[in-house]
Amino acid sequence: MALLATFLSAFNPMFLSITGSVNNDNLVNALVPTGLALALSTWRCGFSWQRALAMAVVGTLAAASKVSGTLLFAPMGLAIALTIWRDRQPRTWIMGAALLFVMVWLGGLGWWYARNLNLYGDFFGNAHMARTVGLREAPISLPELLRGESGSFFFAYWGWLGGLTILGPLNLFSLAGVLWVGA
Repeated sequence: MALLATFLSAFNPMFLSITGSVNNDNLVNALVPTGLALALSTWRCGFSWQRALAMAVVGTLAAASKVSGTLLFAPMGLAIALTIWRDRQPRTWIMGAALLFVMVWLGGLGWWYARNLNLYGDFFGNAHMARTVGLREAPISLPELLRGESGSFFFAYWGWLGGLTILGPLNLFSLAGVLWVGA
């Protein structure tokens, strides 16, 4: 089962297509597991300021690569807080680690957020991106999303390549459907 899961992840056509191109996904794909490994190492081996600094740097690099990479700070911070609590270390270390995270994050990316705020009116530049890419004309409900978009999510995950312009072979999607139902 583990080998099949590895195979499906490593040889997913859309994943191969994306990682074979120049983009920011490749870096965040490497940094997130690295950050999670550091968090697990903290849980297993105990808190250290060196690990906290490494997590702050990895989290900052992930945030620089992709806005969603910022979410990596949550499990890393949780691992630090739970480890300090479990090992009955000074609770002030939790605040110290949080301050370290914020200092490294803002030290590395503060200029970028200030630039985005100045140019686009928000820290992450999402408003500018939404204007560039376009927005839905009307909000979509959850049932509409599941009914109307679930098929395109399935196809996009398995092999709707080229920015959703090149559809993979239909037998690929049949096989993927069988694997999905079997799982």
